[in-house]
Amino acid sequence: MKINLATLILLSVLLSTTLTTAGPTEDKISDQIKKAIENSILKEYPGAKIKEIESEGQDCYEAGFQFEGEELEGLYSPEGKKMALCTKLATDQLPQGIRKAIGEKAKVEEVERFDLASGTAIYEVKIKNKIPIYYTSAGIAVASPCGSN
Repeated sequence: MKINLATLILLSVLLSTTLTTAGPTEDKISDQIKKAIENSILKEYPGAKIKEIESEGQDCYEAGFQFEGEELEGLYSPEGKKMALCTKLATDQLPQGIRKAIGEKAKVEEVERFDLASGTAIYEVKIKNKIPIYYTSAGIAVASPCGSN
């Protein structure tokens, strides 16, 4: 199969356009949703500096903010209801139940704990070259805190 230069350039342009428009974006979030999330954050964390709000899927938004010198992230509904507070953990802080579930030799790149509004916690585990997987501390796989995300 022969590919000429014009076809190659066209494919490159299409691919770069797709890559730059894919993924979470702050621009597509309505002002009403942003305001609801900002109000929720400022009510719970007075004086917080909101850095960004991104869509994480349908009806789930991640907000990054700074409060009293600490960098925080939270998951919020479109109405501004906090669904979870996210904390990055060192890989050696992975609960033993999860370590057992994924195997001692798994190369864990990143761990985040989501403290859900219900009072429970789930962990997002990113293993090298794999998609993130969510677990309870006992090592039981569960859905993302954003549903099907």
